Amino acid sequence: MNVMMQADGLRELERRLAELDGEVDWDAIRLSEAIFHRRNVSVAIDLNAIHDDRNREALQDFLRRIDANLPIDPEAANYSPMKPLTTPPTDPREDIDNFIHTFEHVTSFSSTWDNLSSRERVSAAEADALVRNSPLLRRLEASAPEIVEGPLRFDSQYWIKNPGAHWMPPAETMLSEALFVSAKGNAAIQARPKPFYVGLFTSTGVFNTYGMWRAYLEAYESSPPFQRPRRTWAVVPRPDSVVREITSAAQWVDFVVAYPRRGERFLVPDWRAVAEDYDGIHMTLSAILATDGLCFAAGDDTVECGHWHMESTFWLRWCFESTTLVETLE
Repeated sequence: MNVMMQADGLRELERRLAELDGEVDWDAIRLSEAIFHRRNVSVAIDLNAIHDDRNREALQDFLRRIDANLPIDPEAANYSPMKPLTTPPTDPREDIDNFIHTFEHVTSFSSTWDNLSSRERVSAAEADALVRNSPLLRRLEASAPEIVEGPLRFDSQYWIKNPGAHWMPPAETMLSEALFVSAKGNAAIQARPKPFYVGLFTSTGVFNTYGMWRAYLEAYESSPPFQRPRRTWAVVPRPDSVVREITSAAQWVDFVVAYPRRGERFLVPDWRAVAEDYDGIHMTLSAILATDGLCFAAGDDTVECGHWHMESTFWLRWCFESTTLVETLE
């Protein structure tokens, strides 16, 4: 493996973790820019540009001190403690929202796909070692281990149907076995890390929500692909359903190597072969954080990067004992 390219790939993961865990975040960057401009140029600061309420309060505090010529240097004689820029959230749903917000702007599907042939091959073991140090992930693991490390909760799976993008074919608004497109024996299934138009994807409901996909839709519903109407279904797999848990980059690589298919450029899962052995594949947050947008070394070959973005289970075969429409939003 090219050592320089490997290092570049790991730096990308370190940058992602730093922003996700609040060590380096866009609010801090906006804050430092605001301080500089406030001192040197008379400008209005848009507090609404600050994503986090706590950071907005901190910025207000900084600007008040600067405008009043109060010291912001902790070493100053008359310095008084300021509001902290970042503090751990007390509501775990804030961590979920932060994960979604961060991934939306640090892992771009289009830019990654366009540059796929030149992507660095990362060591799965080193990626996993970095992810294990994430405070956000550890907080979520303490409150909702099923979405971070698994195992999958069969009693809290939700499938959400929204209109989709204008270029996508019209989709069924109902959920039934008759309309389900199985991956098993499906010759038309795409050679992609995450195929479309086959099976279905659910998210695990946590913290009295319908899961991360629902939270994502709410955050970005002004975008045409994610607008209403929206229907949410509770799906309950049969107790004997077989689900493969993917909880790390190493497990993702092992999974692809065990079921290899040559994609457009690199190795991807052969979902037809996977469907012979499993009903579903559960991608946890630990695995997603360590793998999204990154390609991995697999001997002399390369495992193509995935774009799962949020905790999901990809159901390849119909294995549900019940499906219930639980919400309709027009």
